[in-house]
Amino acid sequence: LLAAVLLNGCSVGHQTDLSTQQAPQASAQLGELVDGYLRLTLEAGTHEAEWVDAYYGPAELKTSAEAGPRSLAVLLADAKAMIARLDQMTFATADQRRAKALRGMLVAAETRLQMLKGRKFSFADEVLGQFATQPVLKPLSEYDAVLARLDKLIPGTGPFAARVDAFNERFTIPKDRLQKVFDVAIAECKRRTAAHIKLPEGETFTMEFITGKPWSGYNYYKGNYKSLIQINTDLPIRISRAVDLGCH
Repeated sequence: LLAAVLLNGCSVGHQTDLSTQQAPQASAQLGELVDGYLRLTLEAGTHEAEWVDAYYGPAELKTSAEAGPRSLAVLLADAKAMIARLDQMTFATADQRRAKALRGMLVAAETRLQMLKGRKFSFADEVLGQFATQPVLKPLSEYDAVLARLDKLIPGTGPFAARVDAFNERFTIPKDRLQKVFDVAIAECKRRTAAHIKLPEGETFTMEFITGKPWSGYNYYKGNYKSLIQINTDLPIRISRAVDLGCH
């Protein structure tokens, strides 16, 4: 229903199939925790403006959550309590993936709430907590060989960084060609997607080229399989971005 912080893929503990009598009860409890997560997230959005990227659920839930948001400390305690509750539960096979995804989002929320309260994480711990990713951090010297190879490949003279920028500028799409290039790129991407995934009937979008935004592209989901895609033309758009932004 909403995109707040990306999922954390942590395990929910040992999970086995439940008996016929237990499964409906656990499934119902999982639904309660989902509702709790939604409210927590909407309330957290009152403390950090960019927390909730988009919300498509019942308007009354959003209104209620924003009318009386709890403090960061209370929200943090709630997130921890829901994680602990999940870890004590055992789910039927049909609910295991849902429970794992929910736990990941709760861990991400817990991590971000701690950051809002002033806790400092190492880069690796922050990435793990918010995005369930463990990056491989190498010393900068590891990239010297790659840079040396690129230095020989990029034409021109002068500082390497300036030469890279000049090379990339050769592939900037003229503004009067943006619409045509994006139309072709998106059509081909959609054709290839349709070979593997059946898209919903009526799925469509409107694309606009705009200015005055801090980002290069954004997608607003409007409901009923319809979206608005906006592309910021204040920034130079290179040919490689036609697919990247067009599929955004």
